[in-house]
Amino acid sequence: MEKLIPFVQINLFLVVFYAIYWLFLRKETFHQVNRFYLLGSSILSVMLPFIDLSSVRTWAVTGEIQNLIYEYNLPELVVSQNTDHSLNWVLIISILYLTVVALLFLKLAFGVARAYAIIQSPSFNESNAFSFFGIIKIDKKLPHFRTIRAHERVHTIQLHFLDLFFFELLNVVFWCNPVVYLYKFTIKNLHEFLADQEASRTLPSVADYATLLLSKQFKIAPEHLFVQPFYNKSTLKMRIQMLLKGKSNNWAILKYGVVAPILFLAVLASSVSCSDTNVNEPVEIDLSKDETLATPPPPPPPLPIDEADAASKIQKKEIFTAVEQNPEFMGGQAAMYRFLGENIKYPAAAQRADVSGRVFVKFVVEDDGSIGDVVVMKGIGFGCDEEAIRVVKSMPRWKPGVQNGKNVRVYYNMPIVYKLD
Repeated sequence: MEKLIPFVQINLFLVVFYAIYWLFLRKETFHQVNRFYLLGSSILSVMLPFIDLSSVRTWAVTGEIQNLIYEYNLPELVVSQNTDHSLNWVLIISILYLTVVALLFLKLAFGVARAYAIIQSPSFNESNAFSFFGIIKIDKKLPHFRTIRAHERVHTIQLHFLDLFFFELLNVVFWCNPVVYLYKFTIKNLHEFLADQEASRTLPSVADYATLLLSKQFKIAPEHLFVQPFYNKSTLKMRIQMLLKGKSNNWAILKYGVVAPILFLAVLASSVSCSDTNVNEPVEIDLSKDETLATPPPPPPPLPIDEADAASKIQKKEIFTAVEQNPEFMGGQAAMYRFLGENIKYPAAAQRADVSGRVFVKFVVEDDGSIGDVVVMKGIGFGCDEEAIRVVKSMPRWKPGVQNGKNVRVYYNMPIVYKLD
């Protein structure tokens, strides 16, 4: 499941950033700024989950968020009473998803090749004006040739075709997210607004340019991939409305400031989820199997009296949620789950009541490696909570966590899943 977190984050960021555009920015006439906002926010959404945010994880506020909402520091321990292995639905869904991505990519490549072949046709160029990947084609018999060329030159000079190509790729990879289609639709409109804004200056008035758009001189050709026509019936009304709209007040530019706190929250969200103590794959312990597990590490010797006195003062020390060097069970994580597998029991009361579910146990690895402050954050009862506490408390001493060269106390969370089939 850990591998799905960046994918989920990207889709969530895309939704949030587009929602900001829709709520605050879409009615403004800062078309170039809006264009760069859509491009920048979508690129940032894709990159943010993969950026190294180790410095952000040292912020105090990041630690507080981890302490409040971060639930899965350790992989789930699944306590099962059967030997059946269910299908890996995540793998199956991933294969199906990637298959669709591959088919859409092939469709995109075919669409580009087909569009290029079509625009070479003399019949397509008749009474038509368009640009395609920087290539401008205008029927010279059309009126206002200079104005139309100015419009298409904006598409070419400002590299609008690269925007379209990027958002087509975004549609291919994140095809299940409807917001990516809104990104593509919106960027196409912004391209036309920018080109209309520039081309209308070649005529005496905006009304003259609107009249040109409404003229019947243009051929209504079917839409093709990356072909940016001067005349597009589906966007005509919107383009004329934007032409006739008054220029946005300069103070409206301050609306873009709303992006700053959202971006800050996005960075914090990524830093928390990208922590070294992220979710790992669950570890399943099948209690119905009769097999010999490796001998667990011996329990630690009892604390001397002076160490016990010192331990009573531990509560005054800070507890970390992320440190430079994480605590480690002696022998590693595999040894820890071998130990837990030998010691945990599925309570008889829970089996009789057919109770299964997830118990969230929170504990502290002390600066001397011992286990303390074991509590159940969420339980299911019938003895499962008490059994979870007992087995976690019985763990031998860990190698303590280190921060700034000193042993420190570190929070850990362990979901224990009791499963009956």
